[in-house]
Amino acid sequence: MQRDMHYFGVYALARAAGLNVETASTIATASQYVDDAASNESVTFLDASMLDVEATAHHMINVKNLDAHDQRRVWVPFHFYPGGQGNSFTEKLLCRKDSLIAQEMVQTNLQKAKKVNFGDALIGVTAHVYADTFAHYDFSGVSSRLNRADGNSLVTYDLNDKTQEYVENKRDNFFNKNGIHGGLLANIKGFFGENLSGALGHGSAATYPDRPYLTWSLEWEEPKGRTGRRNNSETFMEACEKLHKLFTNYAEGNTSHETARPFQDIKDAVQSVIDVQGGLEEREQAWKETMKSGRITQEEENIPPYQGEKWHVDFSELCAEREGDKATEKHVVQFFQAAAFHRQTTLRDILPKHGLIVG
Repeated sequence: MQRDMHYFGVYALARAAGLNVETASTIATASQYVDDAASNESVTFLDASMLDVEATAHHMINVKNLDAHDQRRVWVPFHFYPGGQGNSFTEKLLCRKDSLIAQEMVQTNLQKAKKVNFGDALIGVTAHVYADTFAHYDFSGVSSRLNRADGNSLVTYDLNDKTQEYVENKRDNFFNKNGIHGGLLANIKGFFGENLSGALGHGSAATYPDRPYLTWSLEWEEPKGRTGRRNNSETFMEACEKLHKLFTNYAEGNTSHETARPFQDIKDAVQSVIDVQGGLEEREQAWKETMKSGRITQEEENIPPYQGEKWHVDFSELCAEREGDKATEKHVVQFFQAAAFHRQTTLRDILPKHGLIVG
């Protein structure tokens, strides 16, 4: 998914679930920030305390994507949550829509979030990871032959002429940068005990899985004859309902709890946004206008600007000033705490319980 869902959609759904403006804004910013926190940095404070930061994302052309260790600490826990289905290890690494393992992750993080000061940020991280299972299913966060689809087989359905041209241009630009297999890598021997020559994530499908309105199909190269047709609108609506449920559960007992609206009451409004054909800015504008209309919270409301750039600045200032006594009061530090908890719990607890030793 992209920023229209990870930030604007998450904010709207959090507000509908009864979370106040400040809480919803923090959750939504943390959700999108998972895609924007792309650097590894550490800061040692004047009192000798230390904050060690690991990236939660890399751009597709980043050389770090070639690193097997990096794949399993970034792409696997944050963007392609393993579904645990299938026979081989690489099959089990494939992300699955709303899998039982993903549901376990949601419940684990939800329980933790209600007990810690970085709870809002943790719910945002959780929302990002959970939402991506509804977009990234059948792909994995490692370089694998099972991710290799034929980019020439991509077919779209029921688009207006303007959007068709837009999608095709985006697809062509993506493949010009990353190759027809979406970042086809040379053989990487020794990673999980086998050669994994293949695409990373859904690179071979370009950005098709991330477009809410898109109905499309493709053919994978392995196993031969494996095909798939997807209706993103239906799947994204499932994601919205599940996210609303997550936020509703978090709102219970939360001091920021306001009057909530059942998902059924906002379903038509959400569907109207999901079905908007167009670019990212057009889809974001649709969320803004729908919130402004009162169809989500029954009051006219502006969605606050995304705070990601401010979080970048806050962290830079923290590194420069090196004053650690109030570091945990900053939202960006709370995000890094949340990301560390999620990564550690996923890689060392949840996945191993299901026979997946990833990192």
